[in-house]
Amino acid sequence: MKLTSNKKKMYLSVIHSILLEQSMMPITFELLQNDASITQVMVKETTHFVYAKYASKPSSRRVHQKRWSFKFHYDEILKIEKYYQLNSNFHIFFHLSDEDYQSEICALTYDEFKRCIGDDTINKDRRIAFISKPRHRTRVYGTKIADTDAFIVTNSLFNA
Repeated sequence: MKLTSNKKKMYLSVIHSILLEQSMMPITFELLQNDASITQVMVKETTHFVYAKYASKPSSRRVHQKRWSFKFHYDEILKIEKYYQLNSNFHIFFHLSDEDYQSEICALTYDEFKRCIGDDTINKDRRIAFISKPRHRTRVYGTKIADTDAFIVTNSLFNA
């Protein structure tokens, strides 16, 4: 018997492990395309849906800063909006990893996600980026928000 896995399943397993450490019960709900998935999570008897994306290394690395960029295709945004309409307890998780095997999970609410990507009818694809600096909290910005206006990630699901 040959055991195989792919990156998508590995990163989803990492996210599930972190959720369990936070006393949350993850239940895989539906796997999607483009290295992302929807997971149903129980937190204090409340159902939440999580859309997860990962990056195995920073897209940009400077001496005192790392940046991870995530592209969202129009069909992904529509899928996220669909799940949000079904359940307002919806979060978007980003697994930020780097070559040093350090990783962080950043959880955005749907409102924070929309704040970053905006709603542009001309450019359908959107992006979100995270900036990490030593001794600073991770900040997020996107297509609609300039990096100079990046805001601190609240990780609201972990504080529920």
